[in-house]
Amino acid sequence: SSGINAEWPLRPGEKDHVINILTAILMLGQVKFRSVPGEEGVMVTNLEIVKVIAKMLGVKESSMVDALTSTPVVSGTRKVHMMPLTQEKAIAKRNTLASYLYLRLFNVVLTSANESLAGEFAKKEKSTDCDSALIPLL
Repeated sequence: SSGINAEWPLRPGEKDHVINILTAILMLGQVKFRSVPGEEGVMVTNLEIVKVIAKMLGVKESSMVDALTSTPVVSGTRKVHMMPLTQEKAIAKRNTLASYLYLRLFNVVLTSANESLAGEFAKKEKSTDCDSALIPLL
């Protein structure tokens, strides 16, 4: 054993937050869309999945549906209108959201790991130079 704690000392509630975000990321790939007959845009065909994702992220279900199926457009009068997305653009937006959440989650986990390693290294070496104990971002 290297003496470094294998379990990261996550702050209270952080572990649940990480699990919720990871759940949302994995479930986003399951969100399906179909064209709305007689209208522009798409609708989500499996709202039960969006409901769980919204709960995991702590947002309203309607806000999540809007975020996945439309995009805000500012008019010349600075009024915001929601423009419906095509199926292709809705899929791209869904995938972009999953990628963004993954990046944010990765940064949280990496920061937590580095704080843990730096703290353990400082205790072990009684030193303030902890750079060699940090995980570099690849």
